[in-house]
Amino acid sequence: DKILILEAQLAQALGDEERAKALVAEQVRRMEEEKRKAREAERAMKEAQKDARQARLERDKMRVARDKALEERDAANLARELAEADAAAARREAADANERAEEYKEAMIKAEAAQRELEDLLRKKNKKIKSLQRMLVELGAESDSDAPPDERPPAFFVNED
Repeated sequence: DKILILEAQLAQALGDEERAKALVAEQVRRMEEEKRKAREAERAMKEAQKDARQARLERDKMRVARDKALEERDAANLARELAEADAAAARREAADANERAEEYKEAMIKAEAAQRELEDLLRKKNKKIKSLQRMLVELGAESDSDAPPDERPPAFFVNED
């Protein structure tokens, strides 16, 4: 630019107005071109700054989303661990309940067997009691009556066998 200005001044001093005008026009064109480039660079810089702001905002949003996702993951892991612990406890309780049910079944089978034995024994004892009562009736038919001997009923014998 300095050389161009010097050449334009030299041409003006020598009286070559056409050349001086051309050199000044070239200088103005170059200056306009530089201004345009400067405006273009400034616009590009503003766009880059805008893009950088948007990128920072997007980065911040992504960090928040990542933190939220990590919190959700941690909550899900905690819920999973609790569910696994509950499931293990439920399995232990089910195993205990099954064991108690088996013990109950065994006790019930023993109780039913004892009940059958006792029922058989009861039937035998009732039969024995009836037999003994019949014998008493047969033996004491005459002696149990307080009536005078001619009014006493005759002895009777029952044979249930």
